[in-house]
Amino acid sequence: QNDPKMGFVATTVGGVTLSPAQQAALLDQFIKDNSCLESQRGTIMKPTSCRNPMFDRFDLTIEQQLPTIRGERATFRLDIFNAANLLNSKWGRIKSATGNGNASLLQVQSMSSTDASTQVPVVTFTNNFNTQFTPIGFSQVYQIQASLRLSF
Repeated sequence: QNDPKMGFVATTVGGVTLSPAQQAALLDQFIKDNSCLESQRGTIMKPTSCRNPMFDRFDLTIEQQLPTIRGERATFRLDIFNAANLLNSKWGRIKSATGNGNASLLQVQSMSSTDASTQVPVVTFTNNFNTQFTPIGFSQVYQIQASLRLSF
């Protein structure tokens, strides 16, 4: 809130006006809640240092040729998509702060003066990032599909 190299200006989000002090407190809490940001507080961040965590996902297919029926071949197939999640419910999930690779935390609204030697950016901060796991779709959980193929 008292950073001499940055100032906040009031902003309205969803009909609620956030004061400069409220935004500063939200930004401070956001930094405290993210260990990667907290460890680099007060410095220029290392490039690509706070990326979304890696996740593991694999699919499994089991296919078995069945005995011929009246000269026709039959094959049974079992597909397990995101099999890691079947083994452990915490595996195969994606934790993401945003839907894309980059996130802008602060929006520069203006500069405090026209004098380049003393000007500082005047910014807004609205914490609209979800860094907790929330299911995005069916790809987050395992799925099982069984099929039978007949070859004539």
